[in-house]
Amino acid sequence: AALAIFALRAHGVPVTKESTPKWVFAPSGHAWNTVRDSLGNHISFMGADSNPEKTHQGNTLLKAKAYRQTFANKKKILTADENIPPLLRDHANLEDVTAEHHSVDSAAVHLKYSAQTPTGYVYLAMEHGLEWVPMAWAKAKGDSAKFPSIGKNIIYKPVYYANGRQTAAGDPFWLDNGGRMRLFDPDSPDTLLVFYKMTPSIASDTGKIHAGDYYELWLWKQDGWKSLGTQRATDTTLSWSAPSQALFRLDNRTAKQTGAWFFMAENFQMFWRTKLTVRARCKRVRVSDVRNNVPAEQGKNAIDGKIDGNRWVAQGEGAHWIEIDLEKTCFLHGVCITTGNSQGWSQSGYEAKQFEFQAWNGSEWTTLASDTKNAQCTYTGHFLPFRTNRVRLVTHGDTRLIEIEVFEKITN
Repeated sequence: AALAIFALRAHGVPVTKESTPKWVFAPSGHAWNTVRDSLGNHISFMGADSNPEKTHQGNTLLKAKAYRQTFANKKKILTADENIPPLLRDHANLEDVTAEHHSVDSAAVHLKYSAQTPTGYVYLAMEHGLEWVPMAWAKAKGDSAKFPSIGKNIIYKPVYYANGRQTAAGDPFWLDNGGRMRLFDPDSPDTLLVFYKMTPSIASDTGKIHAGDYYELWLWKQDGWKSLGTQRATDTTLSWSAPSQALFRLDNRTAKQTGAWFFMAENFQMFWRTKLTVRARCKRVRVSDVRNNVPAEQGKNAIDGKIDGNRWVAQGEGAHWIEIDLEKTCFLHGVCITTGNSQGWSQSGYEAKQFEFQAWNGSEWTTLASDTKNAQCTYTGHFLPFRTNRVRLVTHGDTRLIEIEVFEKITN
């Protein structure tokens, strides 16, 4: 990114550097470039890697925040460095441009816990490798704070930072791809919960519950994990009376294995960062329109289970929709949307840039996942579980849908 700046600015091309302090699914942050056009718009690219308006890590990978480096002093955290998280200390010349990259939402958080050393600021930390990494800041207003333009499908926690120490300001929450927030409240009422596994996958013995082994249940409370006790499994499930809305972890004490984070939704264990695996059956389909009345462009091609040149191609610009009958009520928690050309290739320029994936709730459509600046030909969205028998995808603009897959929870 730096090399592209030096080379292009030397020729009078207005190029900037943007970055994210830390990727959601990678150990470090990353920087890329933008070029400013005659209308003042910034078009992202990756120096020595991709041209403007093409895909690259900066406009496709999941991130909580994106910042642009400027010459102007934009310092907004007016406190001593020891009261600012390390990744945000050099923020004086950074402009928040997260909303220019992908669909974002805002979060108004309740400051449940008091600051030991009040500074007037609250930071929003994302879960990263079982740690909380501050990525954004806001001013505290009484017992609340609002964080605009944050990435979706990420677990966050509001924190204070003072004298080099980070402490909890509120409970963690998940912002799903539809912008819905799930708060993980360790003080929610107890209910009888049934656990079937320690990790998302039980393909190996690691994730299974083994009869005879001892297991310890943990929940996240304020600044760390709190044990809810240990019990011996008598079969392949465990029953526990615990707060229904908490964030959990289940460890096998006998085998000395640490489990993955999860929460409960309608008696299902929902794991953070789990792969979507169980496809719901999509049988009947209706579409708003078709570009050409030829077999290769009909709506049914989008649910045939094949990534090939047979697609649903809508007529021109404007809004279009494809509606899918699932034939039964399904407990959905994810969607995968693949777009591309007539050879079945997912290439830049064929993305569904703006869309809403919706489910029927019996009286109206509910948006479960959406984006306004999608740059991926294969988009995967995770959302809070939703029961429905009918879904639809609404797109805006040129639409060439190779395949849409919806995913359900059917068994633990």
